[in-house]
Amino acid sequence: MSKKTLLTCAVFLLILAMCYVAVHMFSVEILALGWHVIHGRTAHLKSSFGPQYDVSVPMLMAARLDEGGWNLFLFYRPFIGANRPNWGSITLSVSPAYSTAEEVRKSAPILREKVGMITTEVAPIRVAGQDFYCFERTTGRNKLPAWYVGDAVTVNCFPLADKRSFSATYMGSRKLLPDFYSLLSQVRRVN
Repeated sequence: MSKKTLLTCAVFLLILAMCYVAVHMFSVEILALGWHVIHGRTAHLKSSFGPQYDVSVPMLMAARLDEGGWNLFLFYRPFIGANRPNWGSITLSVSPAYSTAEEVRKSAPILREKVGMITTEVAPIRVAGQDFYCFERTTGRNKLPAWYVGDAVTVNCFPLADKRSFSATYMGSRKLLPDFYSLLSQVRRVN
């Protein structure tokens, strides 16, 4: 091979490697921007039993709305450097919930005793004109879930007694938990 051909191949491989690294490092952002180009800034959650909600999706959150429009999944990884230690996933749903805040309160002592799951109630919040109760769940007795990384936390938010209402779950870095509450404060009921 000639030197010119070798140089061309080397440049091509270098460009290919740079594209791979860029896509790998910025995959969440690329997905997020693609979602926003197609859907705009708002996701519409709707249920078969009536309530509909509009959710303002922040620009760098990758979003996925299921076909029925019942569940919205958001994932983000703010760019904080090469190792990106912070991440968060949020699920917002209008599908019938498995639990209400009352049921979580009743089951907390049993879960703590039987499986070591510690459920802590955090301050109630107002979401789309309704009172919601959020519960932080951690696993005690040195049993850490497989997804647990560093300061990860799980928070579930439910209305007090209505299983056919809106519910929200956050799983991710504790540092990004305020973003979850900020997103919830912007949810609007449409009907």
